[in-house]
Amino acid sequence: MSDVPRTNHILHSFIITNNDGDLVLWSFDIPGYETHIYSMIKETATLMLCPRIDNSTYLLPNVSLVGELNSMLYRDARSATYFVKPMDRSFLSRVLRDTVNAARALIMEKVSNLFRSRGLATVRLMDELSGVSDDIIVSARLWASKGFAEEVSGVYSLVDYVRSSLELKRSRSRRR
Repeated sequence: MSDVPRTNHILHSFIITNNDGDLVLWSFDIPGYETHIYSMIKETATLMLCPRIDNSTYLLPNVSLVGELNSMLYRDARSATYFVKPMDRSFLSRVLRDTVNAARALIMEKVSNLFRSRGLATVRLMDELSGVSDDIIVSARLWASKGFAEEVSGVYSLVDYVRSSLELKRSRSRRR
């Protein structure tokens, strides 16, 4: 995007800082409307604990997460990143808690599917859940370093649950 949508250097509930240590607002535009790409990005961002600001804008705790989201875009898509500070910390706290709850629901659904799966579906889900566990811990630590440890605290027990579920599925698969 060529122009920053702002009024007096304020982007909705954020102030653009250009300080790479601040939070990152990542926005993208896909020519045409590719709903499956929006859905994939939404799920990935949720599992990375990146709150959705609107359909094509997400808040990231660190610029290191931008690459994974950018990799999901087509070549003709555009993206922009802005370093920002929230004007209203309570807003950010609320959307981060909502994102953690949405991630929990997605993960619980995937674990449920894992226990019903067989064959290649099991392998795919186990790989996906293993990766999600690692990504969500990295993101939770980044949010905690930004002062949002309380908002992401439930993530650690969720990851423990995923890891024990994976081990249980592995042990059941070995018995057969």
